[in-house]
Amino acid sequence: MQALKEALLKDPQYPFFAFIGLVFLCYPLHAKWEAAKLKRRRTERVRGEVVDEETRIGRSVDMSVGSRQVPTRHPVVVFEVNGVRHRVVSETGASWETLRRGQKVDVLYNPGDPNDAGLDHIALQAVEQLLLWILPLIGAGVFLWGMVNFLRNLQGL
Repeated sequence: MQALKEALLKDPQYPFFAFIGLVFLCYPLHAKWEAAKLKRRRTERVRGEVVDEETRIGRSVDMSVGSRQVPTRHPVVVFEVNGVRHRVVSETGASWETLRRGQKVDVLYNPGDPNDAGLDHIALQAVEQLLLWILPLIGAGVFLWGMVNFLRNLQGL
């Protein structure tokens, strides 16, 4: 027990990185849980049309130059429910154009509140699937790196 305390005090960054790796590994579980919540709420489907795209600025960390601004493009779709037009901006965006203007797409919406809507399209699902694979792979690498270094330090005491 004393050796464990000493290892934690000597290099606390390794257990921290292992923990961050576990968080990334658990991302698919969180994403599936959130998707299931949306699916229970958004039960109706209607066709909509892509009319524009909204650019949002996020941050990307590049170790060689620090952090930088990264724009992502989110399709904007209009759809009609009971004669009322609604507008939805996709929650999923990418740095490339995922949907073209004029393209027809499925919109899932909450019948109690049509403004609670999201797009159901294969291009957007592909971006989400990419995250479901990349983040856990990064997480596994960071977790293993942290644990291997922590165990090395523990053995060296």
